[in-house]
Amino acid sequence: MNKKVFWDKLAKSLREKGHINVDGASLDQKFRYMKNTFKKIKDNSKKTATGRSRVNWKYFDWFEQICASDKAINPPMLVSTIAIDDEAGTSNKENGDNVAKTPSSSRSSTPDSRSGTRLDTFRKRHLILEEARLEELKAIRLEIAESNKINREKLDLLKQHLTCHNNN
Repeated sequence: MNKKVFWDKLAKSLREKGHINVDGASLDQKFRYMKNTFKKIKDNSKKTATGRSRVNWKYFDWFEQICASDKAINPPMLVSTIAIDDEAGTSNKENGDNVAKTPSSSRSSTPDSRSGTRLDTFRKRHLILEEARLEELKAIRLEIAESNKINREKLDLLKQHLTCHNNN
């Protein structure tokens, strides 16, 4: 079911219960405004660890339940990249500074339509970085599995050689 159909059905249901001035478009817009309010409060609470400027909103807990699986509001956790040292003590990474740095938010405290756009852009870039990290971790996992396979084969050959050598 697409959003328009959903909001229209909800509006129809509300009209049947006596809410006369309700239509799907206004419900959709109201929900979007409330979701943006939730995002602003959530982002503000992350910035102010002391609790200063914290806003109480009676719908906050309700929206937190609704948006729990929304990746635009709750991005996946960061997985840091780790440089693995080889036996000589040198780094396997070509470049030591390829760990992505999370940009700090430069949003002002005044409501601004551009700040929401910046936050959305930041979230999209963050998601792209996380997907790249995941691919990198998968590649490392495959390399480790291949290395383990080669080492097992070496051990098997060594055992065969020692067994033959001990029998002679």
